[in-house]
Amino acid sequence: TGVEGKLNSLGITENGIMEPQIVGANVIFNEVEYPKVQYDRLIERYKEEGYEQLKEEMAYTWFNRFIALRYMEENGYITEKMIESTTSKIEPDITDDYRNASFYEALSNKEKGDILELRDKGNIEGLYSKLIICKCNEMNTMFPFMFEKMGDYTELLFPSGLIQRGSFLDSLREAVKKESNEEIIDVEIIGWLYQFYNSVKKDEVFAGLAKNKKITKENIPAATQLFTPKWIVKYMVENSLGKLALENIGVDESIKENWKYYIDNPNTINATQPEKEREQIKIEEVKILDPAMGSGHILVYAFDVLYSIYEKLGYSDRDSIKSILENNLYGLEIDNRAAQLASFAVMMKAREKYKRLFRYLEKERIELNTCAIQESNLIDEYSRITANRENLEELNKIIKNFEDAKEYGSILNISGIDLEKAKEEAEKLHSVLGVLLNPEVKARISKLIKQAELMQNKYEVVVTNPPYMGSSGMGVKLSEFVKKNYPDSKSDLFAVFMEKCGSFTAKDRYTAMIVMQSWMFLSSFEKLRLNLIEQKKIENLIHLGYGALGIAFGTTAFILKNGVDKEKGNYYRLFNKMAQNIDTENIAKIFVESNKAKEFLFDFDNYSNNIALTLDNKTGQKIKYTASQADFEKIPGSPIAYWVSDRVKEIF
Repeated sequence: TGVEGKLNSLGITENGIMEPQIVGANVIFNEVEYPKVQYDRLIERYKEEGYEQLKEEMAYTWFNRFIALRYMEENGYITEKMIESTTSKIEPDITDDYRNASFYEALSNKEKGDILELRDKGNIEGLYSKLIICKCNEMNTMFPFMFEKMGDYTELLFPSGLIQRGSFLDSLREAVKKESNEEIIDVEIIGWLYQFYNSVKKDEVFAGLAKNKKITKENIPAATQLFTPKWIVKYMVENSLGKLALENIGVDESIKENWKYYIDNPNTINATQPEKEREQIKIEEVKILDPAMGSGHILVYAFDVLYSIYEKLGYSDRDSIKSILENNLYGLEIDNRAAQLASFAVMMKAREKYKRLFRYLEKERIELNTCAIQESNLIDEYSRITANRENLEELNKIIKNFEDAKEYGSILNISGIDLEKAKEEAEKLHSVLGVLLNPEVKARISKLIKQAELMQNKYEVVVTNPPYMGSSGMGVKLSEFVKKNYPDSKSDLFAVFMEKCGSFTAKDRYTAMIVMQSWMFLSSFEKLRLNLIEQKKIENLIHLGYGALGIAFGTTAFILKNGVDKEKGNYYRLFNKMAQNIDTENIAKIFVESNKAKEFLFDFDNYSNNIALTLDNKTGQKIKYTASQADFEKIPGSPIAYWVSDRVKEIF
């Protein structure tokens, strides 16, 4: 509502635009002057996106910035109290202490005068707005993906109504607060806040879906994102990146001591080979991708594991952090706001490990490999005509491939593009058009080339919780695209991602995912199963009940090797009745205990979420199985029936 109020005060409503009064370099509404250059850019965005989308974009932009500032101040990463009030006043401390702020000395005399004037007039809301914008400008050097440079049109839409009881700031102070026993707040809280932000939108989308409304590209993030429980993230990362580290990087086995969810498989051929016979790779060459990264939950834990690997190999903190950010971690996401938070979460994990990070970033720039997927739709006609006239073939391929890219995201098939040539052609377009090339178009082209690079790469590890969307909920463009490009998995977007993640993964490397269990049994996924059985190796799989992700569907998490061998895989059945709802933390405890024991029983029939968990291993159902995936093809439809006895297989 704060952003909506600001839009309305600038004469921008869902019904149209009110003509402003123009005086020199400013526009005037209700006797208040605003910079015309910022206003003009805001009107451009309104025309490009429409009122509702612009309002949503501005709301999440400021939401993300306030979260970032609060997280940093509460952990002591910045000295100012930009959100916190340590007195009885409702306004944050910065409104009194601004002269001690790290950004204050760098301000011009005019800016200092403006701040003093706002203070003297008692315009606390205007003062606070000015101080927040100054801090955001300072943070741009370190976090350009989150904080725009001063002069950006987002300044015009600074939310109103913050300096009052019960405001967003009040809620944020309580939501992001260190407990007495906490040294720092877990960066995971950023993901939870994002999930909360999306919850209302998600309810609206599903209400529409119940009325047979298709899910538009703007609503795909709200409809499909699910926060992955931390233990499942750890299972996926430890058994993919961790396994790679042990087998192919040469890390000492003692590193496993902190991997609670790692599964040792003595039957794996590669694990029994002497180290000198295995293909060894350098840690700097390991690329980890989350192609649906959301707010970065998986990448953050991958950071932890990578850091411990570098530590074991003797790297310094600075060199480890720099290499992880620049060489190891990659992410793609269709939701701009989630991608911002993912990038921020990764940087906060870096700051946790390396206390001098901010000082380092003041001198050196680190370019992250986390991309919010952008579309080429907004590249103007004149730039397109020029690119065609100049025969900029590689650049034209990129522009064509990324039309409506947010409809498809990471499942786009980008291949055969000479990226170095595309970069040269982008420079040529700039030199030909000169000042006629819109700076935003230039920046957009640079982002398109970057995301094309990420989509053409092969990765040693691909880990994700993909979007879930049945074909009946897909819009026309997405539906036609998956039918054409993913005929074996077209029934649900999660299955499409299973295929795509396989193609992202380098030969003999690892894919880790959590998805709905339907791919294991339904006839609509039979070809997908056959391809997986014949071309991949199921290293291990944990079959989960209804409670694992907090949704009324069975799910399964697994590790695939992009290659085949004849050894058996490990399977864990963590429920008995298909619709049984088991609390996710209890599932984690049962899994850990069963993984320790050679044989483990659990009485699922007498389990209740309301009764304390008992792990006696004396009665109940079997949990751990081993199976040869070649046997699955003996059963009609090739279901992933890992629990079926040898006798049943013989009958088939």
